[in-house]
Amino acid sequence: MKIESTGYAAPSPFVDASDCSIRALAVACGLRYETASAAFASQGRAHGRGTDLLTTELVHGRLLAMRRVRVMEGWRLANVVRELPKGRYVLHRRSHAFALVDGTVHDWAGGTGPGTIVLRVWRVTEATEEKAKKLEAIFGLASV
Repeated sequence: MKIESTGYAAPSPFVDASDCSIRALAVACGLRYETASAAFASQGRAHGRGTDLLTTELVHGRLLAMRRVRVMEGWRLANVVRELPKGRYVLHRRSHAFALVDGTVHDWAGGTGPGTIVLRVWRVTEATEEKAKKLEAIFGLASV
């Protein structure tokens, strides 16, 4: 199992605490940190605080049309990675979110190993990619 632990630093002035959901979304969807942060803020996430389950559901499910892969929820991370060698996902373990992109786990916080129990799996869909492009355009960061 390959784990990439690059910093994925937030650019100033967006430095935030407890921002794993933002970083995971940015990596999985190819969004800028600022856009991912604005997406969560638009659904009620307070700056400097962790992201609650309802806000995550609103951003992933409603705002970005990501699909939950419920059958893999409760699996060990190594098994999820083995079953999902291609594609882009946001995964959640207890009190933490991280990305899985083409079989590589992207986790900047550490502590996520093969035995980690995955509580949520969100798949980036074609609709998600289109909505992500529109979000970037709305915030003036890219053209549609």
